[in-house]
Amino acid sequence: MMHAWYQAGYIGTDFVSKEMPDAYMENQMSQQTGALYFFRDACDVLSDMAGGSVVPVSSPVKKEGDTLHIGGYRPSVGEYSNTISTSCDALELAARFIDYLYTDEGTVLTNYGVEGVSCEIINGTPQFTDVITKSAEARGDEGFSSNVVLDVYTFRQLGGRFDTSRGNVLYSEVYSQLTDTWYAHKDDAWDIPDYVKLSEQDDTRFNSIWPDLQTLILENVSKFINGDKPLSEIPSFQDQLRQMGIEEFYPGSPGP
Repeated sequence: MMHAWYQAGYIGTDFVSKEMPDAYMENQMSQQTGALYFFRDACDVLSDMAGGSVVPVSSPVKKEGDTLHIGGYRPSVGEYSNTISTSCDALELAARFIDYLYTDEGTVLTNYGVEGVSCEIINGTPQFTDVITKSAEARGDEGFSSNVVLDVYTFRQLGGRFDTSRGNVLYSEVYSQLTDTWYAHKDDAWDIPDYVKLSEQDDTRFNSIWPDLQTLILENVSKFINGDKPLSEIPSFQDQLRQMGIEEFYPGSPGP
């Protein structure tokens, strides 16, 4: 599929040498790029800079209705976690504090901040106050960016549950549609959460085979896309990946 896109001119001839996402900024600003990958928080900023609307699109599939098994994982915990060291003098108190972060009250605190300061509870639902929304609306020297405001007044670094919809009020309607669009046909069946760690034995095995696998993949995939290698050689390439042990850590890969 990507080879066909390359032949049709949908993929730039210099795609191998460019690194996402910064390398595409120049093309984006000159409106030479029609589709690109970027971070969710950059949606509104890119629309302003490019002078046009940046909207979400779902990941491509080979056939309409197909489900993708990788890339659909949406963590409810977020990027922060907590541990209690063996030298802690108040194990029960520390455990109770971490447990509190996962309660409804703790979730409001870590996502919306202190009630009466950065949020109010209206009909049982936390809503940001002007402290957040007005600061986030400001531009340039007049105020903080939305991310800075949230970092200052909320407590995501404490961990706990993550409310993925909390930022919708601070951004455009398009922003609020991003997640639903991106994950519309993904079931995360093959995703491994970031916080899951391999055993020492499996980690040693993975590190012994992955560098060679990665090199082989990087060397060949781009060649299949730009036509340097014929598509008829894909089955033998897949067989080589299996022989090198890719299915030990990625069951079902590299496809039929």
